[in-house]
Amino acid sequence: MNKTRRIIASIVIAASMLGVLGATVAGAQSQPAHKAYTVSNWHFNLAFGHAKRLWDAELKQASNGILRGTADPNVGDCRAKVTGRVSGSAIRMTWRMSAPCKAETVRIKGKISGNQITGTVRDSIQGVGIFVAKPDA
Repeated sequence: MNKTRRIIASIVIAASMLGVLGATVAGAQSQPAHKAYTVSNWHFNLAFGHAKRLWDAELKQASNGILRGTADPNVGDCRAKVTGRVSGSAIRMTWRMSAPCKAETVRIKGKISGNQITGTVRDSIQGVGIFVAKPDA
């Protein structure tokens, strides 16, 4: 029985050391998918034609790819609740802001590549646009 447990423990340790590579918002570098990630700060530049908006987001990614956190526009004093998911290099998020601020929903769909995220954004107020996000240096 002890020998079996040691073999299983060795397999688990080896697998966790090798990791299953997947993208992550924690620095946007490939990380072992089994690891829970800490909060990372991102700066989103959203462009809707000539209108541009800046948002800062604090994101936490769980080991299963689920994202949680907050996003804060650089104008005003409102925070949005963030939910989303990372799968491979793909990322999807929804930011929801409610009372006392004006209700707003921002949907992000993008790709993590190197040290940035790029993609499309759909804002309930601004419409459809594109974005680029980079983490804190």
